[in-house]
Amino acid sequence: MTPNPQTLKTTDTVDAAIISLLAAGFNGAPVLDPITNNLVGCVTAFDFIQKGETGAILPFDMEDPETQHEMAVTARKIVARTVGELTTEDAVTIHVDTNMRDAAEMLTREQKHRLCVVDDGNNLVGILSTSDVMRNIVDVLQALPESSSAAKVAKAETHFGDVAP
Repeated sequence: MTPNPQTLKTTDTVDAAIISLLAAGFNGAPVLDPITNNLVGCVTAFDFIQKGETGAILPFDMEDPETQHEMAVTARKIVARTVGELTTEDAVTIHVDTNMRDAAEMLTREQKHRLCVVDDGNNLVGILSTSDVMRNIVDVLQALPESSSAAKVAKAETHFGDVAP
């Protein structure tokens, strides 16, 4: 987990948010309400890419409510000026005491790359990414005794350099 992650405010401009994330080397961040400091969602590189896709073709089938909703979301992203207007999803959260297995299952089930970690007061305390889960798996495998079957499998795995193109 990355404690005290970089956050964005709903009032930040899209341009300032992009510059801030790129400078920090991140491709997404939790979004907070500037007054209450409550977590309101997350914004990702994909949200910024959708905004930049000004040639988006909006659907013409206005009868289908799901299509209407998708069109409204896409149109809103195209004209977004603030992070609040660009953020479309609620933040997926886990409690700080959640174990790594449950967190990995949630990442998979929700098809997300990061989870916002909150405390008992629902305050943002960190970010758990798929990279954190992968590092944990490596740490667990390396800590296994040599005689365990999992350690033998881990040592026998093919390295990237050994794979033929």
